Amino acid sequence: MRTTRFSFTARLSVLLLGLLVLQPAAAQEALFEFVGVPETTSLPEHVSAAQPVRINQRAFRSPTIEIDLFGNTVRAVRSRVAQLRAGEFVWIGHLEGSSGDRVVLSRRARQFSGLIQSDGALY
Repeated sequence: MRTTRFSFTARLSVLLLGLLVLQPAAAQEALFEFVGVPETTSLPEHVSAAQPVRINQRAFRSPTIEIDLFGNTVRAVRSRVAQLRAGEFVWIGHLEGSSGDRVVLSRRARQFSGLIQSDGALY
């Protein structure tokens, strides 16, 4: 019986490759990438602030999503995803630690909308 011995470098390379492959599955995805400065003037009366963002579409594949609500980062936990048509879905969940809070994010074509209900506040 012949045994093959691997060098320390070969074993380390395999270990690092394994960590790189597993890393994206465990990574926390942020929903927003900020692309401008927050705006507080010239807004409708019922709106307190606005922030230009780019949506990170990879976040919708993650079981949890980090959402920055004007400096307060919350984590949404997915309950389910409803696929509607090609390119259309609804991501439904709640805020981590509070199953009574609601998070609903949807995509239709290239348009996104969302609703976060937390402690009586709506975002």
